[in-house]
Amino acid sequence: MLAVAFAATTGEGIPSVWNLSLLGGLVGLLVFISISVMRGWFIPSRTHERELAQERKRADEWKAVADERKKTINSLIVQNTAMLEATKTTVSVVQSLPVSTPEGGS
Repeated sequence: MLAVAFAATTGEGIPSVWNLSLLGGLVGLLVFISISVMRGWFIPSRTHERELAQERKRADEWKAVADERKKTINSLIVQNTAMLEATKTTVSVVQSLPVSTPEGGS
């Protein structure tokens, strides 16, 4: 009915069946693919769960590495603090030494 109304307004003949079926087939295929992806028919749940498990494993590995780095950084901070304290002690000892002037100097 729509094709007849279209043909009457444009002055063209009724579109062929092949032109209509190609467009309908493409739209149908697009709708089928969209529904299949949304419902998970193309990606089985086992595959999805396996990928999620691998992601969690990688995340746990990265977290372990980050924790080790934090421990290393904290130990370096403690060591640097001890070295700074030793430097302060050395500076105070050197400053407490008497200043000697060379004999015959001005």
